[in-house]
Parts: sequence; structure tokens; C-alpha cells
Amino acid sequence: MGKFLKWGGIGLGSTLLLGAIALIAWSFISTRQLDGRIAAIQARGEPILPEDFKRSVPAESDAMVELRQAHAIARQYARSPAVRELEASKGGPQLPVIGNEASLLREVVAENAEALRLLDAAGGKPDADWRGVPGAAGSAMMPGWDEHRRLANLARQAALLAIDERRSEEALRGVERMLTLADAAERHPSFIGHLVGLGVAALAGSTAAEIAPDLEPERAVPRAQLQTVIRRLLDTGPSQAGWRWACQGERAMQLDMLRAVMENRPVAGGAGAQLQAFGVVFARPFVRGNAVMLLDHMTDAIAAIDRAPDQPAWRQQIDASPSGMAIRGSPRRYALASLLLPSIQRSGEAHFRARNDRACGAIALAARAYAADHGGDLPAPRAARVPEYLPPVPTAALIGGGAPIGYDPERRIIWHAGLNLRDDKGTDVDRAQTARWNAANTDTVYPLYRRPRVLDAPEATQPADAMDQ
Repeated sequence: MGKFLKWGGIGLGSTLLLGAIALIAWSFISTRQLDGRIAAIQARGEPILPEDFKRSVPAESDAMVELRQAHAIARQYARSPAVRELEASKGGPQLPVIGNEASLLREVVAENAEALRLLDAAGGKPDADWRGVPGAAGSAMMPGWDEHRRLANLARQAALLAIDERRSEEALRGVERMLTLADAAERHPSFIGHLVGLGVAALAGSTAAEIAPDLEPERAVPRAQLQTVIRRLLDTGPSQAGWRWACQGERAMQLDMLRAVMENRPVAGGAGAQLQAFGVVFARPFVRGNAVMLLDHMTDAIAAIDRAPDQPAWRQQIDASPSGMAIRGSPRRYALASLLLPSIQRSGEAHFRARNDRACGAIALAARAYAADHGGDLPAPRAARVPEYLPPVPTAALIGGGAPIGYDPERRIIWHAGLNLRDDKGTDVDRAQTARWNAANTDTVYPLYRRPRVLDAPEATQPADAMDQ
């Protein structure tokens, strides 16, 4: 019995010793791997630590100087009885303006004239400093997004009122205000900033398409302003840079969160308690291994942003990412990485869908300019895409393969892929069908004519000649 206990004790001690040696080796290897990943990112000149995102933007270049003041006004905007009444109807105000919407829009615009002036002032500035840095404390998720969206709604409402009152130049200025808000949101180092920017940019594109049939470029709109709006809608540079900046910010926040777990610092957000629990249960080398895989995956995503021209190419690259496959294939080993991993796929689809909406708005404006110059006739499928009207050729970024945005002058419509990510040749929503059927079988369609609007009744499906002069 004593001999058994002796050898058992030796075996147990040997096991513990080997385990300690393995843990030390694992810790050493994981530390070197993580430090190596951080050093490689820094060697490329990319931000990776929270302090890397601190910026100093001169006031004369910082659109947030005006936008912060506009945000303060937007907090009162939501409390306006006129705003509440406008937003009570399904979909909010649309064109053509009906009922008492015109008087309500005038009231809202008059109440918020200072906010609109501030948006115009911010539009002339090239940068936006949100003064937020990504980190475990959650400082990147600073307030202001609700106010930003409200300002976008205000800009749209001002555009609808202006076009209803035949003030085409002011209506286009509303689209420019939304693009200013979108560009500013893209300067925030977080996915939420990028997604807000995409939503506002898509709203700018859809509003441009909505007001296009009633624009009067031959009389009331300087052609230079029209071309400026078209170029801004087609300029995907700020959105592309914002996507990259958002991924870099998320990568830094993930790293700081996992470091906080190892250092027992507070972790903000819904995942904070879960991460702290992991920090108690698991060894630090495990946390470092997850950090390495997260850094690899986000670095792969950042590289794919510059390589993928459309949604299919983006999805192919992300699906083929070795780090992504490793995280999906070993959910227990990379439990922390799975918990912190943002929805990369969804961000890509949202990015390319917003690009399509912007392109549709640009095509609608170009088609209206062409019609004004050619007796009200819409251009043939390729005629609107000559440099005089539409310098670059917009492609259907959700479908890929270089396919153009859908355009049919006979049916007088523009379209891009709907929720099914498929070109259904301009099939519009059928109000007699279910929402599920429409999601599976229709495109996002923008008419180049003014549809009659009757509340709670089917919309007309045949075009009128509203594009004519």
C-alpha cells in the first residue's frame, strides 16, 4: 500500500510538473504570437491600440463642431407634435405630399432652420472628429446616433417640402445634407458608425431618386449643382474608407477587451460579464490565442475590403479566410473570439446595398437631366451613362460580375437586387402578396415617374409621363 502511494504521488507530481511546464510553454508561445501580430499591424502603419485613434482635427476642418450643435437641436426635434404626426403614417411623409403633410413639413422645417444651417456649414468641412476611441470601457459607443438619424430625417423632410414647392435647388441641397451626415458618421471608428453612415447614405440615394421626377434642371437647378450631387452619390471613397476605419476600430476594441479580461479591468457592454467569467475560468494563454485569431480575422477582413469590388467577391473572400474557418470550426477553442466577432457578412451586404441605393439616385438625377435636354424623353439604356450626365458607370454591387444597375426606359424604372440578392428584372413589390413572398421575389425599384399616392390603397403600376417637361 505504501509503495502504491509512493508511486502514485510521484506520478501525480510528474503530471503536475509536466502540466506546469506545458502551461508555461503555452503562455510563452501565445504571448509571442500576440505580440508578433500587434507588431506586424503597427509595422504597416495601422492603428491597433486605443491611443492610436486619438486625433487632432482643426476646428476649421472638423464638421463635428457644427454637428454637435445640430445634435442638441435634434434632441428637441423628436418632441415636436408636427414630427410625431408626420411619422405616425406608415413610411412617414412621401411624394407626392398629400393631406396636411405640406403644412406639417413647413412647421418642422421652420422649427429646425438653425439645424439645417449648421448642416450646410458642416458640409464644407473635410473631416469629423468624434473624440471617441475604441476600448474595453466602451467609449467608442458614445451617444449621438439617434440625433444623427433625426438630422437625416430632417434633411429628407426639408427636401420633400422643397420639391413640393418647386424649389429644386433646395431639394438637392437636402440630399447633400444627408451625404454630409453619412460622411461624418464614417469617421467614427466603430461598426455602428459605419452602419449609421450606410443607412443615411442609402436614404440620400433613395431621396434623390424620389425627387428626380419633379426636378426642373432646365430652369431652377444650376447644372453644376446637379453634377456635384451626382458625383457625391457615386463617390464611394468615404464609405470605403469608413468601412476600413470601422474594422480597424473594432479590431482595437476586441484586443483591448481581451487584454482587460487578462488584467481584470472592467469590460463594458453586453458581453462584459461573459468575458469576465471567461477570464476567471480559463487561463491567460487561452485568451491570448483567441485574441490572435480575432486579430487575424479582422486583418483578413480589412484586406478584403480593398480587394472585393462587390458582394459576391467579398463573401467569397471572407468565407475562405483561414482565421474565419478556424473560429467556425472550433467554437469551443475560440469561444471568446466567437463571442466578440462582429457580423462581418452583414456589414458587407449593408455596404454594397447602400452603394446600390446611391447609384440608383445618381442614375435617376442623370436621367432627369437628360430628359430636360431632350424634350422629356428618357435616354436609351446606355445614353444616360455618357460623361455629360453620368461620368462613371454604376454597377450592381450586390450581384457582382460587373453587371449594371437595372434600368428600363420603356417601363421607366431603375432597380437593384432586393433582399434575395438576385436580379428579378425590376419586379416591384406586390401589395397583394405577403411580406415573405415580396422578400423572396422582388427588387428594390425606383420609378422615374411620379406615382399617385393613395393611403391604404394599391399604388399604380403603369407609368405616367411625369418625367416629361
